[in-house]
This record gives sequence, C-alpha cells and structure tokens, in this order.
Amino acid sequence: MRVSVVIPIFNAEKFLAKAIESCLIQPETAEVILADDGSMDGSISIAENFIKKDPRVKLVFHPNKENRGTGASRNLGIINSTSEFVSFLDNDDFYLPGRFTKAKELFENNPEIDGVYEAIGTFPYDQQSLEIHMKRMKDGKYNHSQLELTTMDIAAKPEDLFEVLLLEKNGWFHVNGITLKKTVFVKTGLHDEEFIWSEDTEFFYRLCYYGKLMAGRLTEPVAMRGIYIGNRTLTPHGDERARFFNVPLWKKMFVFMLDKKLSKAANRYILMRHLDFFNHTFAKRKINFKRKIVKGLHFAGLIIKHPKLLGKL
Repeated sequence: MRVSVVIPIFNAEKFLAKAIESCLIQPETAEVILADDGSMDGSISIAENFIKKDPRVKLVFHPNKENRGTGASRNLGIINSTSEFVSFLDNDDFYLPGRFTKAKELFENNPEIDGVYEAIGTFPYDQQSLEIHMKRMKDGKYNHSQLELTTMDIAAKPEDLFEVLLLEKNGWFHVNGITLKKTVFVKTGLHDEEFIWSEDTEFFYRLCYYGKLMAGRLTEPVAMRGIYIGNRTLTPHGDERARFFNVPLWKKMFVFMLDKKLSKAANRYILMRHLDFFNHTFAKRKINFKRKIVKGLHFAGLIIKHPKLLGKL
C-alpha cells in the first residue's frame, strides 16, 4: 500500500516538523505533499530542510504563492499526488505509529471500498484549551460517548453512512482519520473552494453519498489533533460561522437534496437547516416570533419555486 499524505500548511512553524516526521515513520507513506497556503513564517524553511533529507517530501504552491484556503490547498495536494491512496493531515496535528495498519488490511480484504474512516484523539498543549475543546465537543454533540475522540460510536453500513453522518446519529469523523482511494475523487469531485470554514463537512457529505466507506479503528486513535489557544477550532464561531459556513453549506445541501433521492428524514433535516440559515442576515436574527414568520414566508417561497418539494417531505 502506497499512500500520498497531503498536508496543507499555513504559518505552522511550531508544529510542522512533528507533523512531517509522523508521516515519514509510516512504512506506507510514499510521499508527503506539503501544499503551502501563503505561509509568512518559517514553515517553508522547515519544509525545504526535510526535502533535502528525504525525497518523499514535496512542496507545492498555489499560483503566485497565494493564500487560497484549506480546501484549495488540499485540492492542490490531491492533484499533485502520485499514489493509489490519499490521506490528509492538518499541519498542527500528527499521526500515531501504525496509522495505516487497519486501513491497509481493510482495502486488501475489501477491494470494492473507496475509503476507510478511523478515530483521532486529542493532544492538548495546555489545560485551558483542553477544557474549551471538551466543552465544544459536548455542546456540539460531535460524539455521543467518546468525547476525547473524534469518531463514530458504531460502524455504519456504507450505504447508511451519509444519513448517519447528516443526522448526527453516531458521532463524526475527522479528515486526519480518513484514507481514500484516489479514484474516489472522480465520483465526489474535490473540495469546494468557496467554503472558507469547515470545508471538510460538505466534502464528507459528498464522500459518504457517492463513495463506499468502511469503518476502521473507532475506539483507538490513528492520529492526534493538536489543541491550543489560537487554534481555529477553538475560536468562538458566532456570526462568523453563520456567515462563512452554515449559510453556503445548507444552501448547497438544499440544492443537492432537490436533485437526489434521499429519505424523508434526510430531506426534512436539510430543509430545516436551510430555513435556519437561508441568508447571512437571517442567520444572525434572534429566535423570536418575527424570525418564525420570516422563516415561514421563505418556506412558502420555496414551495412556489420548487413544487415537487412537498413530495419529498
């Protein structure tokens, strides 16, 4: 098994060496593609030092060395990858030994699958960041029982995974914990580069709908997520999250729902989320009677515009 590990990098000089080293110790790692996103610190120097020592490390840039976001940087890495399999690692995280052991076994025994998802753990750099992270995991219901892990509580059948993930029935998985056949991107397409925040969420939905993913290790981590003050995931979301994530995500998922044969439960969930975040201004409104009226009027407008919508509910 030969894996291309894609690491988007942006001002990661504090963590990058550890991330790269954790990839190079994996016997399955054929190459580590560092996709720079306009770094302005010492990240490039660190990358160049690794390139001198190990030919498996490669550094690629956006045109004019632009900053284009994490999704675009992952896409850059995918496009430049040369292996049959692709995996990802955020630049402030790291793999654990044996990262691909279970995935390799599953691909060998199940040649029809497109990917494997596994658990990742938490590596706090200070107590305050750990407390914030654990509260966020609990409040967001990312997992039902294993809050120290980002994982699925139980393995879902590949054909059920889209809805299980959509309805948040059994937790969630993380980009650091997936291993994919490169051919799956023909089915799913690449990351949507218009998504500035949580670009992986929308990609996961497409991945689970079009691809066939199997669960690997769900109760022990294959990678660790670095948690520290200043980490983007610990930043309060508020209006910024509504503006850059929820509005475009659920607008796109609503269009997706209209075009696909999903269960009524999935259709209703997507519709409700879209009604909650149909534009930036509405997303910032407080929940009150006036908001409900506006939401109802928007729903009526959707019915007029899409007469077949009621049949999906």
